[in-house]
Amino acid sequence: MSALGSLGWPQQVVRLAVLLAFTGAAIEILQSVTGRDMSVFDWFADCAGMAYGLRTMSWVNEILGEPVI
Repeated sequence: MSALGSLGWPQQVVRLAVLLAFTGAAIEILQSVTGRDMSVFDWFADCAGMAYGLRTMSWVNEILGEPVI
């Protein structure tokens, strides 16, 4: 989601990171409704994956010299 989001909003990386972090937290909270366990470590993994995707797209943009679209 982070890589695709950075394609759509390349100038809004911080907002995108905050939105995706809150989305990951909401998913963790809503998992308990279906009987699954909620874990802060899963949320940390979500945030790490988000950071990896955002950084990867940032590197791609730096290499190409422009936003990838």
